[in-house]
Amino acid sequence: MAEDELYPEKVVQLTPDASGEQIPMQVYLEVDQDGRVYALLTPQDPLVLVLRATHLQNETDEEGGTLEELEVEEFGPLAKEINHVLKEWGVKIEVRSEEYVLVGEANEGLYEDCEILPVVVEGEEEEYLVLAELDSGDTLYMVCEPASPDLFPVELQEDVPRLLTDEELDGGLEEMFRAALQQIEDPE
Repeated sequence: MAEDELYPEKVVQLTPDASGEQIPMQVYLEVDQDGRVYALLTPQDPLVLVLRATHLQNETDEEGGTLEELEVEEFGPLAKEINHVLKEWGVKIEVRSEEYVLVGEANEGLYEDCEILPVVVEGEEEEYLVLAELDSGDTLYMVCEPASPDLFPVELQEDVPRLLTDEELDGGLEEMFRAALQQIEDPE
């Protein structure tokens, strides 16, 4: 088999919270260590943020406006309009396990010329791609996807993922994942 042939995606179902709702996750990286299988998973359908920017006088007025995440409960009245904007790229937003999920087969144009927006999430600044905007006059809504995919560390037991605890990650597994990611990013 040639090295450049594509292998089928390995998809597992993750239950991240007490809701019991399962999220299809793609195995990004798998590592065997001491007879156990660990993996980094990424959502099969990307997680996105819906942000609301209000009271901006102009595009350069960072002091005069606010930027905040739109709560899932607030999405309902805007869903039709936001999904209408996304429709031209063949995608839409669905809410699953209290998360915004981008579903559909994205056209190539979706990721071309995306603005990069720094966003503080849980105290850390991350870069997001602004996929679409909806301007309702005094409020601008933005659909944003992380520039780097979210990775969920798990132990796989017969292809059933179990999220790893902070204690397990601090016990050496985080370093194992870093080393494995480094090999993927810089194979030399």
